[in-house]
Amino acid sequence: GVLAGLFLTDFVDGKLARKWDVQTTGGALLDPLGDKVLVLAVILSLLGTQNYMLVPLFMELGISAINVERTLHNECVKSNMFGKVKTWFLSITLVLGAINVLNPEILNLVVSKLGIDYSPSDIVKRASELTVAMQTLTAASYIQDSVSQKDVRSERIVELKNARDILERLFDEEKSREDRDKSLIDIIKKDEIEEKHLKF
Repeated sequence: GVLAGLFLTDFVDGKLARKWDVQTTGGALLDPLGDKVLVLAVILSLLGTQNYMLVPLFMELGISAINVERTLHNECVKSNMFGKVKTWFLSITLVLGAINVLNPEILNLVVSKLGIDYSPSDIVKRASELTVAMQTLTAASYIQDSVSQKDVRSERIVELKNARDILERLFDEEKSREDRDKSLIDIIKKDEIEEKHLKF
């Protein structure tokens, strides 16, 4: 119940932030980071009894690696519809996996009521397979997004603002509205004016 509540509140807080227009770039970065930490912690806790969870784990790490690589190359990285649907599949799979470990009788009851000819473990396994399929589609879509942004990709290592300026920029609501369509690197790198000033 607690786990389902955590996944649900994550969905609700994003909706409310958009509705009330109280988003910041820093919050938008911390939100998926928090999601990843929660997901990885739950998957690792389930691996002892459900080793097939290794595949969703590696897929999720792979998706994160793709997005980190894109960010470092100056791309504007945003979650798309595939990513959002994948997150729902993954959340449901992890909740089912936790129920199967902590109280499998609940799944047995649901299965018997629905007349499904699967054991609780089979249901979790099938859910994890659907999740992996969605993770694969998500990874492919992010790679496609990267290909479409090839004109903005940069190999140059940029000079960054100092830590205080970065934090102020990331958590300023007004600046975040201006930065919505910018890449993270463009937001935290030194401005051209700053760079020129440093050279003199």
